[in-house]
Amino acid sequence: MAEKKSRLRDLAQQRFGRLVALSVHPERRNKCVLWLCHCDCGQEALIRAAVLLSGATNSCGCLRSENSAALGPSRKTHGDATLGAITPEYKSWSSFRNRCENPRNIAYPNYGGQGIAVCARWASYEAFLTDMGRRPSPEHSLDRIDNNGPYAPENCRWATRTEQSNNRRPPRAKTTTRLITLRGETKTVAQWARDLGISSGALHQRLKGGMKIEEALRAQPLRRGRQTSRFVTLQGETKTLELWAKELGVPISTVYQRIASGWPEDEALTTPPGKMPPFKRLRNQTQTSTLPLPNAKKEDI
Repeated sequence: MAEKKSRLRDLAQQRFGRLVALSVHPERRNKCVLWLCHCDCGQEALIRAAVLLSGATNSCGCLRSENSAALGPSRKTHGDATLGAITPEYKSWSSFRNRCENPRNIAYPNYGGQGIAVCARWASYEAFLTDMGRRPSPEHSLDRIDNNGPYAPENCRWATRTEQSNNRRPPRAKTTTRLITLRGETKTVAQWARDLGISSGALHQRLKGGMKIEEALRAQPLRRGRQTSRFVTLQGETKTLELWAKELGVPISTVYQRIASGWPEDEALTTPPGKMPPFKRLRNQTQTSTLPLPNAKKEDI
């Protein structure tokens, strides 16, 4: 401990601008040594030794206040970016410049990435405020008249949300619509999804992942809640899945779970709860018939 103290540079009674170092303070700031200093204005301050030695600080803060007062209003630019009191006009100006000029901005691909630029005059906020003035009301925000044009005086206005909704940019050209043919019938992915009562998003993902068309159209589990009724034909009679379940005495939740697990619809409806469907019983019987009896001899097998 004594060795560490001996390495500490003694700044006591040394002057640094308006400050005079008095003594080492027991408090530490980010593990740095602090000196208790007396300022010519009569105040005391805790200053890091490295800051005193570098000349970065020459007072307790009074010198900065005096310099600011001497400069007066000339130092103040527009006053719209004061911390805690940023005006809506300044926010608009800062936001569209960031969207158009900062590639790391999340909205850059839709603005700067598409060639939408800010005119040279509006690099200055004062020029922007002179051209556009204050927004008329809190319901107004900055709007470009030509959505493919730049941010410039002749192409911008303050507009309400309703006015802006009528002036949206045309949507990008969509890729060629995918057509699917099944059992001799051709429809778009969205049409198949709508007609079969399944999610078009899920259908797109399945086809994109390489699933066969028949599997993609059949594999969507039924969802509870509001949905398009599903019709099932049994013995020449067609009814909704819910009506069949009610008439046959099988809980609809059980039917949902069975179909989601890959059961055929007729087996899901006609198999009593707790029973194994015929197609699974047959498969199990086939597997068990090939197994030897536990007590059988080799010559009996």
